Amino acid sequence: TTVLLSDKTELTVPSKTNISKILWPAVGNSYLAESGSDSARQWSYYNPDSGSYVDLPTQVKSVAWVPTGNKIMFVWVDSKGKATLNLSDPDTTHYQLLTDLYEPDNEISISPDGQTVLFFRNQTADLTKNNISTVSSDGKTFKTVVRDGYNKGVLWAPDSRKFLFSRLDPTTQKFTLWVSDIYSGETRNLGVASIPSKAVWTKDSASIVVGVPTSGVAGQGVTTDTVYKIDLAGSNRTEFPTGTSADVQEPFLNLDGTFLFFRNAQDGSLYYLSLQ
Repeated sequence: TTVLLSDKTELTVPSKTNISKILWPAVGNSYLAESGSDSARQWSYYNPDSGSYVDLPTQVKSVAWVPTGNKIMFVWVDSKGKATLNLSDPDTTHYQLLTDLYEPDNEISISPDGQTVLFFRNQTADLTKNNISTVSSDGKTFKTVVRDGYNKGVLWAPDSRKFLFSRLDPTTQKFTLWVSDIYSGETRNLGVASIPSKAVWTKDSASIVVGVPTSGVAGQGVTTDTVYKIDLAGSNRTEFPTGTSADVQEPFLNLDGTFLFFRNAQDGSLYYLSLQ
């Protein structure tokens, strides 16, 4: 069948070089443009009212939109290496210090309900162990959720309770997908070699749809993927052949969860796949 994209809106924005990723808020036409990689990342805020970019200070090392779409949280690292978590307007003005952080290389991710912030170290040298922890949105309550293994990347479920993350398998040197519950503390391996950026949650937070490489390694260059829907309650898997060679990136579902959309990194095009 053919899927038609309705209510399309063209956004006329000024060009900006070296953009590697766009961070969209839940609402509105503003966004953060990310450039660079690893510790050299930088961000620019696009203001749709002025039609221009505002570069965020280089002291910003990780950033995420709050669910309301009018504020951001960010990790600020000063000249002495001290890291803090802050809340501000999207251009970092009118900021509020929330709390000190343990390390200067923390990545943050905010839950859909805005109440909890996941954070973990983005280590590049020691790939043996890093915890995944939470802090409340007011910066007052900390909790370590995942204690074992070298972990990277998180993807919140819509229920703001569960999240996906990837853990490095020391034997295969591949990342495998795990799921954790911040309330029960349960953490388990889903048994597929993939990463959160290749996955999307269903609306009921009961399943994920994920691209699993059949050739190549997730997170290490271009892959060729098979798409699976995994029921987390029973770990049942349903395979959905793509019908073409595809590296699944930035996946999302339509409102009723019947179609998967994704950017195919092999050719840069937008694809859809029926899940019915």
